[in-house]
Amino acid sequence: MHSLDELHQSIQLALDSYAQGDYRNARSQCEQALTISEQVTGSEQPDTIAVLNTLALLLRDLGDYVVARSLAERALALCEGGLAQSTLRISCCAMDRRSLS
Repeated sequence: MHSLDELHQSIQLALDSYAQGDYRNARSQCEQALTISEQVTGSEQPDTIAVLNTLALLLRDLGDYVVARSLAERALALCEGGLAQSTLRISCCAMDRRSLS
């Protein structure tokens, strides 16, 4: 079973790898973070939505627009479904989805 510490480590490794230009590792770490988040917090929880959104932005930056858009739409649907804790989170998800249009 995974832990929140592992989730935060994966997210940080993804961000660090991205900042260093190691996009393949960044994607791998972000995908791992998504898997851990879904297991630890649930597939429809704010932490998982945030990881989905981050992965969508990463994939957009890597040029994988089809998958990025799919993930952004999934994150937005979860936000609009009342699972987000604020309108700011919904706005961010919607803005990120629009950047993939």
